[in-house]
Amino acid sequence: MRFGPSQPKGLVLSPHRMAAVGKTGRFTLRAAPGENFPYIVNTRGVRMASDTLQQPPVVVREGKTTTYNLLITPEVPTGDKLAAARKLVETLPTKTSERTAQILLEFRKLNHTVDECETWCMLMRELVAIGSDAIPQLSAELDQTTEGPMLRRLAFALRAIGDARAVPALIRAIPKTLQPSSSDYGLAIDDNELLSFMQKWDLNEKNRSRGFAAIAPTGRTRCSRSQCGIYLHNARREYGDDRSHRSHYAHRRHDRSSGGHVDWWHWVS
Repeated sequence: MRFGPSQPKGLVLSPHRMAAVGKTGRFTLRAAPGENFPYIVNTRGVRMASDTLQQPPVVVREGKTTTYNLLITPEVPTGDKLAAARKLVETLPTKTSERTAQILLEFRKLNHTVDECETWCMLMRELVAIGSDAIPQLSAELDQTTEGPMLRRLAFALRAIGDARAVPALIRAIPKTLQPSSSDYGLAIDDNELLSFMQKWDLNEKNRSRGFAAIAPTGRTRCSRSQCGIYLHNARREYGDDRSHRSHYAHRRHDRSSGGHVDWWHWVS
């Protein structure tokens, strides 16, 4: 897969057969002249959909062939991932404010949600264990971030903590959930206690055995004064994403949705 002149940025998990890989691991891919941003799906490599645009482009000249090493990286065993995650948790500060800040810092580093599942799930459990004392910092982070993965994780944490003081920040986040197309997806983790924790708060009531649901960050907030059961729902399902011809309409709908929740919160408060 690639972004480039003939394939503008859009859905990233819709692979098409574009080339055959030979026995030596080489392939030839036809690409339009200009800056191209190839990436790998269904495995791990040096360029993924989440980071290819942050890397230098592969420039293709008219009538010329460009050689590029698009490498696949070895898969790390699950046991090693869990061990690394536990080691990271052991290094977290004990003071509540510093512990929360460090977890948020680690969250910002985690761009590849699937591969780093064990790490961010363990960090999530530690963050939720801090409880209501973390709400001011989580609300401040929610006000600052525009990143989809961080919006997912903050909404998850705030839902699990269940402190209604987070509602205003969640309402303010609604317009930011109008993001490029994304979707819910399932993740698996080989740790029973950690899996049970994630399943408890993932909004999916189905029996999924080894997996839990990672809900997309988008624009519907459900909350009540007595129980803060909050989630960010997929905006593009209702309004179209931010590249559609309805972009202006979508932003207006999100702004109205946010304003309506503000009015509701003032009324119940």
